[in-house]
Amino acid sequence: MEVEFVNHSSFIINYKGKKIICDPWLEGSVFNNGWSLISKTKFSYEDFVSIDYIWFSHEHPDHFFPPNIVKIPDEYKKNITVLFQYTKDKRVVDYCKKLNFKNVIELMPNTWLNLYDDLKILCEHFQEGDSWICFKTPELTFLNTNDCGIMKEFEAKKILSKVGSVDVLFSQFSYAYWVGNPDQKELRERKALEKLNLLKLQCDVFKPKITIPIASFVYFSHIENYWLNDSVNTPKTVYDFLKNNTTTEPVILYIGEKYFFNQPHNSKNSIDLYQKDYETIKNKDFYSKTFSVDKEELYIFAK
Repeated sequence: MEVEFVNHSSFIINYKGKKIICDPWLEGSVFNNGWSLISKTKFSYEDFVSIDYIWFSHEHPDHFFPPNIVKIPDEYKKNITVLFQYTKDKRVVDYCKKLNFKNVIELMPNTWLNLYDDLKILCEHFQEGDSWICFKTPELTFLNTNDCGIMKEFEAKKILSKVGSVDVLFSQFSYAYWVGNPDQKELRERKALEKLNLLKLQCDVFKPKITIPIASFVYFSHIENYWLNDSVNTPKTVYDFLKNNTTTEPVILYIGEKYFFNQPHNSKNSIDLYQKDYETIKNKDFYSKTFSVDKEELYIFAK
């Protein structure tokens, strides 16, 4: 299997010519302009011409972002099948059906789906709406835990009992929420280290040969939350931590990079590229701002 990194939590699995893209957030700010992508995406809407499946992990806009989804050309959507965890409300499933994708498949818990040829997948709800997915062939097992907040060993072991040995693990590596006011940097540092230790917990249980950090390639992009960037885990931070504290081999992929299992990859080059991107956001002019609205104008919109 070939992995192509798209951005943030999005990557493409290419197996025997079929392509599955996970969580394609390509552009734009989310959470009321509170988050933006740290690096510019190279994958374009025209590139969906080669995509066969889209898997959405959960409904948060950095994973399932309707303003991006609607930009996929209609002629490409008719050849794409959407994959999503089983839910009672059917909101994501119903939304995607209205967009006229080729098909929309709900992934049932405890049920492996033979996607094509000898590739099968298992996707299950974790908690708070999140889900994980496992891609399995006779030779390889890729596990994407994404944003799943696995905090206990028994939670990881439960997943392991369902998927078997893991060759490649994809998982979040930094905090993604409000962590204190500007003067509480020590709190953010503790939370950042906690995230790394939780990733270590996954590595200790799943024992992946390779770990590819994902789902944290963002920055807090509003003038009212920018200070949260002062202690985030960067690609270099997580690479060094995994190297020094686990037996897994960390692989850092930059935007558009491809990786083949067990082949050499120069993560240093990728880290250096990200470091340049992080330097860019130190300029406060780079951040969104809150604008006041006159009372009279507000009344007009209220009507």
